[in-house]
Amino acid sequence: MLIPPLPPHPSEPTPGHAGERRSLISRKMTAPEVVSHLIAHKCKDITGIIDLPTFDDNPISHGGFSDVYRGRLLDVARSQVAVKALRLSSLNPDPEHLKHAAQELHTWSKCRHPNIVPLLGLTVFRGRIGMVSPWMSKGALPHYLESTPDADRHDICTQICSGVSYLHQIGVIHGDIKGGNVVVSEEGVPALTDFGNSLLTDATVKLTQRAGQTSGPALTLRWSAPELIAGTSRPTRASDIYALGMTILEVISGEWPYPEKSDATVMFLVSIKKEPPELPRAIPRNYANMTELWRLLLCCWAYEPGDRPHATEITQTMKDIRISIPIGRKTTLRDAIKQLELHGCKDATSLLNLSTFKASPVIGGFNDIHIGALTSGTRVALKRRRIEEPAEITERNEIKRKLCQRIAHEIYVLSKCDHTNVLPLIGFAVYHDHLAMVSPWFLRGSLMEYLRHNQASANRASLMSQAASGVAYLHERNIVHGNIKGSNILITNNHTVKLAGFGSATQDSYTLQFTATTSNPGITIRWTAPERFQGLTGPTTQADIYSLGMTILV
Repeated sequence: MLIPPLPPHPSEPTPGHAGERRSLISRKMTAPEVVSHLIAHKCKDITGIIDLPTFDDNPISHGGFSDVYRGRLLDVARSQVAVKALRLSSLNPDPEHLKHAAQELHTWSKCRHPNIVPLLGLTVFRGRIGMVSPWMSKGALPHYLESTPDADRHDICTQICSGVSYLHQIGVIHGDIKGGNVVVSEEGVPALTDFGNSLLTDATVKLTQRAGQTSGPALTLRWSAPELIAGTSRPTRASDIYALGMTILEVISGEWPYPEKSDATVMFLVSIKKEPPELPRAIPRNYANMTELWRLLLCCWAYEPGDRPHATEITQTMKDIRISIPIGRKTTLRDAIKQLELHGCKDATSLLNLSTFKASPVIGGFNDIHIGALTSGTRVALKRRRIEEPAEITERNEIKRKLCQRIAHEIYVLSKCDHTNVLPLIGFAVYHDHLAMVSPWFLRGSLMEYLRHNQASANRASLMSQAASGVAYLHERNIVHGNIKGSNILITNNHTVKLAGFGSATQDSYTLQFTATTSNPGITIRWTAPERFQGLTGPTTQADIYSLGMTILV
């Protein structure tokens, strides 16, 4: 996707700058006096609802200009909050500098976006100015990703982009975008904090929430645009875009930008050689759209600020990009569901009328089939891989993940099919904590059952012609069935053939990747081509034709 560059930014706007009354805030003022000036800038004073006894004597983290305390409000919800208490003695005494601090706080108070940490208000906290924000229980993003390996990193990046886009739309420059300046809520929602460095370049009123950790310029260097490193520009929207690209790289790869380079080398590579980071080894190269993502990041890292895209364009491109995390034996049920949904498979769990499903499944092959109905009354079959009961819980969980991978593979392949003679997929469902495939239930059963009950009247030529038509469709779509036989052909009420049993199917040009399984789900000897039986090949179109011939013979 072609990303349009930013227009020139000779002057970056900031809300409320024009026509504002200049503050006369001084370091000699008491905290209440400073707060009163900030209230004049429309910042909210919530001192009256701070529940002081809930705050510990010692801060949970601190930086060069502030200490962070955790406690609660006196509201109905007893909300947990963070109070960042500024050290007035550390502030620059320049009134103009302090005016910018008030300007930044005023700007922050106007931000309303789910991916921006909200400023709840100001308070006088133990004789100091305190800035109050919701407590983000999952901590800083790097810590969250380390402790939550199954987090949806692509979605997190997209949400961060959305937050940056919002800031730029209202004229706010963040100035220090990186993973450490993103915090995560209890619900797993990332939110930007520590913004405003374009207005306050020495971070007098930085707001962060990293337990016991501070970061200096050397750490931020790796996210900094070349014009900032060279000192030829203050933070701009374009430098934010550069840092946003580095943050996406950080989140996806789990590493800092230029992880094996010294700070001096990074400065040389960025400002002199104009070299972007290399594609990290930590990024799986079989991601379906890694090429598109890398092209987007290279646009973000353009040396010339005017060549970098808008945050709105980056957000939309991230939504369009689908990074396919391969479904394998270690994939959790939740992640398998996410990937299936990303690739167009429908979650039909809410459509099931669970009271209609029989407790005992219809046993068949490697699967359990449960018969029931949708809330609409349509009769359906739930197919899930059968799991035996091993002695060890860990072994059982491993088997569940392996079987989840196999049924997910079958669901995905079938979701790509649309033909009269191929079983239609209604979707997938979570049934008794197992991933299951949902398809129509056909009372006439399999071809073999149908022929047993209709030996005299069955039009075998028509049935086999339909089966051949279905196989031809699959092969035109580069799909190999892998297990064609009578029991994998279903017959509808109007005598239409439906190819089923896609557990051994393969398909070229996957958009969703599946890791290899250690064992084949099973072949049926009497229908299997000799080259497969001898282990010389896997499923092929030629082997399908052999199996089709055996099915016609039967």
